[in-house]
Amino acid sequence: SGNFMFNNNKTQTVWERLGALEKVFIGFIVRRIHPDATILYLPRAGKWASEVIHYPKFIRSRLSGSKVHWLCQGKATEKALLSANTACNILLFSPLISVTYSAEQAVNSYKNGLRFIFVGWLEKEKGILDLLSAVSSSAETFHLDIVGNGTLNGVVEKAAKNDSRITFHGWKVRDELFKMYTASHCLILPSHSEGFPNVVAEAMVHKCALIVSDVGDISGIVEPTQLIQSKSPEQIANQIAFLVRAPEITQQRGLHNYERSKTFGIVGFDQILKNIGVLYKFETHSGSDNDI
Repeated sequence: SGNFMFNNNKTQTVWERLGALEKVFIGFIVRRIHPDATILYLPRAGKWASEVIHYPKFIRSRLSGSKVHWLCQGKATEKALLSANTACNILLFSPLISVTYSAEQAVNSYKNGLRFIFVGWLEKEKGILDLLSAVSSSAETFHLDIVGNGTLNGVVEKAAKNDSRITFHGWKVRDELFKMYTASHCLILPSHSEGFPNVVAEAMVHKCALIVSDVGDISGIVEPTQLIQSKSPEQIANQIAFLVRAPEITQQRGLHNYERSKTFGIVGFDQILKNIGVLYKFETHSGSDNDI
């Protein structure tokens, strides 16, 4: 692995770029071999939206066509494609997550105070340092569960040792994570960059309120009252204090998110594919945030 220069001396790893370009070139090959095939692209990388306009013209010209469809989760991705002067078909749809609804899910109890949860890679870009700063400056009584893994494990472990309000769980498998959502009242995800993270959709399914950064396509799904600016520990702390002092609003937001989540998943995607005449066998895929 290594870095290379791209777009006004901005540097990113080779693999971050190849993750997106690989899918584009696969599409080129499929169209060459099967001209009548329908190509569906699902952009998920937050950084991708800001760089597609800088793709060489011959690549951007191949992102279009009557048989090429881009499935976008919000206006940010749609705007990026239009800004790149592509003439492709753009379809807006809700998050693709696979969760079984049941009466047992999302019955968060408020008897013992508010429980917040962070789920994600423990890296600076995910806003974990901003979150720890916000918690350290807060005098409120609450609990924060941190689920994830990354280069900042040691920083999180130290914070958990120094603050009894924080519990560091490391990485959790899907079933364990869903149980933690069920016991939580609010997801905090102060990312600096995102497409649309699956953890936000999963938390909404489990009746969690949200404190999430207004980046990428998140604003297309999450209502404005639950959004914050990225890189702002002050806003995180203010939102934590607000929800702790108004648990009824926390509950209302969680219920609103749950109702909104009923448009997620295979049902909406199935309708899109039927509308464009695609026959398919579909399986959910939980890829990385660099996927496209």
